[in-house]
Amino acid sequence: MSQQFAALKPSPLAQEHLQEIMIQLAEIEQRLLQVDAAVARLAEELAMPPAVTEVVVMPEDEARVRAALVKPRSPAVVRLLARADKQAGQFKRLPKKERQDLLAKSLEQAQASAVARGIALDNEREAARGD
Repeated sequence: MSQQFAALKPSPLAQEHLQEIMIQLAEIEQRLLQVDAAVARLAEELAMPPAVTEVVVMPEDEARVRAALVKPRSPAVVRLLARADKQAGQFKRLPKKERQDLLAKSLEQAQASAVARGIALDNEREAARGD
């Protein structure tokens, strides 16, 4: 009986359908990778210190960034770079103590998130112990 099943070979039509399914699965995998990357970018953006995240990007900000780029970039990339530039400017203008506090808070949030996902050590002591 097992020899009977071993001798079975999918028909050309079944092989064609199987190939179509494999192509569709590969496309789905690519879309999932893109979604995963987008979620990672969003998580990174949300981890920014709160006092620095509220930035309004004006067309002149985008024009300044676009002029500084070596290669042409999409409007979305230019907008993102302009926002990052404005956030960095805001952050630099904060008093040193406030910057340190915001960075410490961001670090704590990032560590807590990484620990919750099981991808980081809880603290430096744990790293030194090797646990």
